[in-house]
Amino acid sequence: MEWYMVAYAKITEDKRKGISLQGVYFGGIGKTEEEAEQIARKCVNEIRGGTVIPKVLKLQGCYKVIDAMHEAFDRFCDIADQMVEADQIICRTKNNKR
Repeated sequence: MEWYMVAYAKITEDKRKGISLQGVYFGGIGKTEEEAEQIARKCVNEIRGGTVIPKVLKLQGCYKVIDAMHEAFDRFCDIADQMVEADQIICRTKNNKR
């Protein structure tokens, strides 16, 4: 049987601190990909205090939740870094126009 895990990142934006990754969290496990996608939608719709970005990951074998969370953390760190870089470019562009 295949299992699908939902992990999500919570990203916030502060006027002084800018964009930051608040954390990577476990959202749940679904028996099917569709069930995991429902869990992901629930995370996005119910979690407050920032932007929630979910990922559905297929678990590779028994007891691989920790490995999948590490993989999700690495992916979300890359996404957050790209968001910070894009924000910095936008801020520089705005400052140069003044």
